Amino acid sequence: MIFNVLKCRKDWCKIEIKNKKGWIRKEDFWGSSADEIF
Repeated sequence: MIFNVLKCRKDWCKIEIKNKKGWIRKEDFWGSSADEIF
């Protein structure tokens, strides 16, 4: 699945897929370090 990461907090990232937005735990996808916050 391909999605856009809009922002990340300590444990969760807000993502967008086909104009739908939601939150996903950092540990559930590859490509983000545990200490990244943006």
